[in-house]
Amino acid sequence: VMGWGILLSTCVCVYLMVQRFSRMLKELRISIRYTCGVILPAFMVTTLSVQQLPWLLILQFAFTAFLNLLVFSWFDAANDTADGATSFATVVGQKKTLWFVWLLFGSVCFITLFIQQRESILLNIVAVIQVLLPVFRNYVEANDRYRIIGDAAFTLPVLLFLS
Repeated sequence: VMGWGILLSTCVCVYLMVQRFSRMLKELRISIRYTCGVILPAFMVTTLSVQQLPWLLILQFAFTAFLNLLVFSWFDAANDTADGATSFATVVGQKKTLWFVWLLFGSVCFITLFIQQRESILLNIVAVIQVLLPVFRNYVEANDRYRIIGDAAFTLPVLLFLS
């Protein structure tokens, strides 16, 4: 556990040091690190081998995290442009970002066809919340509600432990 934690911490520290100089899209890197940070503790306590891990479910989670960050990028595009920051939305534009959000959403839903587990269905609900944020832009943009709602959606899997 300690070794994997140190590796993940090192990756995060390196990311924080080079993020200002990197022109690569931050949303993808962050979603991968977030997924690793969530999966790593579970992997350390499981008896499953790497080959036995639910890779489709992990991929679905990573897509959902990436979807969340792209929605945030879409909302933050004007501020990022004003600040000179690079994001997915500033590089490809808001229209294409929204198109990619829907593509990722479709991918998350498509994966559920192969998994058909309650964890996967919960991730679909999280993804639905993410894609609805731009639909209700006028409401969720005030006071950065989109961030609160978008991040809070990731607490829904806690329901698995309550059932």
